[in-house]
Amino acid sequence: MGFKRTAYVLGMEFCLTLPKPYRPSKDQWRAILGDCCKALADHLKLKGAERKEFFSLIRGVCHQQNQQGNGSGDHCHLLISKIVGGKVLGDLQRKKATSLLKQAFNTAVATHMGISVNDYTPLELDRGRRLEKWQYESRKLKEIQEQNNRLLKKLEKQIERWELALENSDIKQIRRQRNRIAKSLDELGSDLGDSELLSRVEHVLKY
Repeated sequence: MGFKRTAYVLGMEFCLTLPKPYRPSKDQWRAILGDCCKALADHLKLKGAERKEFFSLIRGVCHQQNQQGNGSGDHCHLLISKIVGGKVLGDLQRKKATSLLKQAFNTAVATHMGISVNDYTPLELDRGRRLEKWQYESRKLKEIQEQNNRLLKKLEKQIERWELALENSDIKQIRRQRNRIAKSLDELGSDLGDSELLSRVEHVLKY
């Protein structure tokens, strides 16, 4: 996964980049950035009011890129203040913090998107020869299909948990699974390609 750091007088900017064609939803970006910020706060040993102020001063600007042609994939600029509680966070500017944030980003992407850095294959052959267009398109389509298959399996499990909760009249679990199903559906889009599964989802959302 791509990563870039820039230092400013009052803060640091980290650019977190995903390879094409991966596109996080808004909720996935929030979850990924949340994990990254918590990892940094833990590394900086921030607690109480300082930890709260640290989080309040963080800003994230996410960009969706054109998935065709050259250029970077979807990315987010994470802006973090170097000053918290009237003191400078010296450790934030050291390589250890950068390395930790990169690791936290890769872990968060794997957790919330099911994508491991080991799954990504650069669009170059071993000898430096560029892939033919049809090879690239075929590989990209395969990656998208694999990601959708993972999301579909996740959605089916969530529906099964919802149905079980409904049988047991577990209101709390019914609501929890319904929210998760709605998020999964948002990631997949409306075309599930399975009328039976779509019917089950509609039943959940109407409940």
